[in-house]
Amino acid sequence: MAYMLNKINRLWILLIAILLLVILFFFFPLTLSYNLKTAGKISNRYEWLVTKDQNNQLNAAYIDHLSGAILQNRAFQFERNDIVNYRLRSDHFIKKAVSTGDTVALVNSNELEKNLEELYGELNLAEANLALYRAGEKASVIEGARKRVDYERGRAEEQRRIVARLSALHDRNLISEEEYESARSRMDLYDIKVELAEVQLQTVSTGAQPELIRLEEVRANSLRKQIHQLKKRVAALNLISPLDGELAFFHNIDTLFSVRGTDQYCLLIPVRYSDRNYISIGQTIKITLTDGREQLTGEIATISSESRMFNKRQVLYVTAAINAPFNDLMTGIIVPVRIQCEPVSFSEKIRRMLMLITFN
Repeated sequence: MAYMLNKINRLWILLIAILLLVILFFFFPLTLSYNLKTAGKISNRYEWLVTKDQNNQLNAAYIDHLSGAILQNRAFQFERNDIVNYRLRSDHFIKKAVSTGDTVALVNSNELEKNLEELYGELNLAEANLALYRAGEKASVIEGARKRVDYERGRAEEQRRIVARLSALHDRNLISEEEYESARSRMDLYDIKVELAEVQLQTVSTGAQPELIRLEEVRANSLRKQIHQLKKRVAALNLISPLDGELAFFHNIDTLFSVRGTDQYCLLIPVRYSDRNYISIGQTIKITLTDGREQLTGEIATISSESRMFNKRQVLYVTAAINAPFNDLMTGIIVPVRIQCEPVSFSEKIRRMLMLITFN
């Protein structure tokens, strides 16, 4: 009987001790360190990405993958029926190292080159007319004006034949409305130039010499300004790198190339949506590289404001800057990541452990 009483007393003491421990751990302000274990993808922080769409329009975007911001964007717009030639410079193709300001690729627009040639032709004609007008040779002046009328008439007639052919194709829906309207607009422009040339021929024939010289001077200056602006547009088509980095290519005809900076890296990390209250900007992360090199550290820079599905789970994407002492990190690889969160209470840590056991 005494043995049974002693056994019951020991059991009660044990239960009371357990109860006291539970009360101590759950209500005493004891905090423990807490880390979130996940994985992340290493990426270059800065990238200059050059792409083209189905309409042959080029786009060059300078991207900061850490913040997700597009720092600079250039769109190269060409006419629908234009022929655009793209050529990568061979020296960059071989060495792949690119510096800021390097011309990585050359782009030529057939339409712009054609327009430039036409402007040069008109400028040469205007300067020749000016030389004749200033020389004071009446017969030569009239002959020059007559040749210009013949030239403008011939060009207008050729354009009318082109429009006639395109009209037949347009009626059968074989060309776009934009291409047909562009050809008609060019025909109207040439007709106007024929009228101007005829007016000039009439003017020189009646002897209005000073007025004609002033008119031709204005026209020549206007052509020079147009040529200057068009040459700037042609030069601006060259693809010039905004950063130092390494050239990368893709097995995708829509992505021409990219230049990736090799001096800064970042990490894209998916974090469970249920863990959102444990992460904050500025927290330290630790990365274990797969090749056995020393462990790297970093800091959380951004936290996405919307959740996404990843491996059938809702996650938030977090980006972190990597404190890498070298510039030869292998990008695109998945590495283990540990996020150092704020300390949590003992009860919270037990609850988190039970949740992980339950849902994993």
